[in-house]
Amino acid sequence: VGTNSFVKGLRVNNASFNVLAGYSKGLNGAEFGGIANIIQKEARGVQAAGIANVVLGDVHGMQFSGVYTNDFSDVYGFQMSGVHNTLHGDIRGGQISGVSNIAHKNVNGAQAGGVLNVAKGKVVGAQISGVLNMNYGETSGAQISGAANFSKGPVRGMQLAGVYNEASEINGMQLSGLANLNENETKGAQIAAILNKTTVLKGLQFGLVNIADTVSSGFQIGLINIV
Repeated sequence: VGTNSFVKGLRVNNASFNVLAGYSKGLNGAEFGGIANIIQKEARGVQAAGIANVVLGDVHGMQFSGVYTNDFSDVYGFQMSGVHNTLHGDIRGGQISGVSNIAHKNVNGAQAGGVLNVAKGKVVGAQISGVLNMNYGETSGAQISGAANFSKGPVRGMQLAGVYNEASEINGMQLSGLANLNENETKGAQIAAILNKTTVLKGLQFGLVNIADTVSSGFQIGLINIV
């Protein structure tokens, strides 16, 4: 039961109100569904659903759902859900969820999740989570988590974790409660309560144990320093 009547999937709506679920060609305004909203092509405006929002085309605007949001193209705005957000394209804006966010391409903005954030492309901005952040590309900005941060690409900025940070290259800072690991060059600082490890150090290591293959320009402060 809703405003689309018998032409579901054929209209681009300016306003859509659906008792259970809405299915339309596009949106240029506002849409509300008691359970779910599904759009074939582009959505511009605001979507709100009790459980899920699904858009196959680009999204320009805001999405609110009680449980789940899944977008198959680019998002220019925000995905916000109670449990999980999935994005198959790029995002300029943010993903905010109570549990987890996954972006299969680039993030220009922020991912904020209660437990987990995953980005498979480049992140320009911040990943903030209660437990774990993972990025498979370059990070320009910050990774902040209660437990651990992982970046398969270079980090130009900061990794801040309660337990552990790992990156392929650092131009900035790694700060953790237990250990920091950098596979290649560190330009900046590694600060940990127990262990810091890098290949080439151009800056500072501060911890109980510091390990570097080469100290090019910088120094180590700790009980055990190995070069």
